[in-house]
Amino acid sequence: RGLFYSGHVYSNAHTDQQVQDMVDYLTARHFGEPTATNGTTGSGARKLVCDGNSLTIGTGASAGQDYPTQLASLLGGSWTVVNKGVASQTTGDLLLDGETDIDALYDATASINILIAWEGTNDLFFGLTPLQAYRRMRDYVLRRKAAGWQKVFVLTCMSRSDGGTPGTFNTSRATYNGQLVANVPATRIIRIDLDTRIGDNGDELDTTYFNADKVHMIGDGYAIVAAITAAQANLNGPQRLLLMGCG
Repeated sequence: RGLFYSGHVYSNAHTDQQVQDMVDYLTARHFGEPTATNGTTGSGARKLVCDGNSLTIGTGASAGQDYPTQLASLLGGSWTVVNKGVASQTTGDLLLDGETDIDALYDATASINILIAWEGTNDLFFGLTPLQAYRRMRDYVLRRKAAGWQKVFVLTCMSRSDGGTPGTFNTSRATYNGQLVANVPATRIIRIDLDTRIGDNGDELDTTYFNADKVHMIGDGYAIVAAITAAQANLNGPQRLLLMGCG
């Protein structure tokens, strides 16, 4: 019993060497660690693509107050912003459509292509251990770097206490965030969990920044995420940015 990753059907017989070449390719693709590459770049405008789920969409805030839109305002007119958030996605979902939904957005005419990933909360909510969750994110980072993204940033996980949240959630998120810092080969881990307004256990109860659902934010909360991201990722330089999130 194991994992089934792909199937290939051929009309002609293959030599032993051809079979071995296919096995080696599939093993490297699905079981080996991808090797980072530096994708082609140009001199075009920088682009901000946001992939994730409801925290990226901006659930809980008014229209136009999601953090990607607010981040775009901070960065100015030299950026193009696309929000690819999908409600309830886990890091596993992000992995499944990473090539078709995200890598396909890589722009060889841009001066730089950057990814910022924000997940963990849904993985932990739906029962994954913090080690399983961080390994998913590590895999995601490696695969996006292999696709050519020049920089990859990861946002840490915030507290939540909506119905069904495991009682161990905040202990798990602390472990998850620690594993991000120690073991995920991102360009930088962006520590929104260290901000005393939105990052502490129980901050999701503060309606100054959070929606009453105890998970999502209002515009003022997403504004903090945007400001921390812009500062810690140093996004004022000549870069192109891809964002991924969760919620």
